[in-house]
Amino acid sequence: MKRKVVASSELLRILNDELAKYPECEGCKFLHEPVKLVTPDKDGCNWDATMMNVRTGQSRNCGSFSKKVIAEARSRYNLKGVRGS
Repeated sequence: MKRKVVASSELLRILNDELAKYPECEGCKFLHEPVKLVTPDKDGCNWDATMMNVRTGQSRNCGSFSKKVIAEARSRYNLKGVRGS
């Protein structure tokens, strides 16, 4: 599947919108935009989320949901302006 190419600010919005769909993550949000990779990784994704901290809301259990959101987004989106995108 070809990834949709978006700006990093748009990807951050998408990630936060997806995280907000989980009732357990009420008030949780990603704080930083993803990091652009110089070249796409072995899966073809050109961004990394390892430094994307999540501010937790009331539940403080957003970790597994944020990982799921990131994994799904990495298969669907690439960042603009990165070689190989």
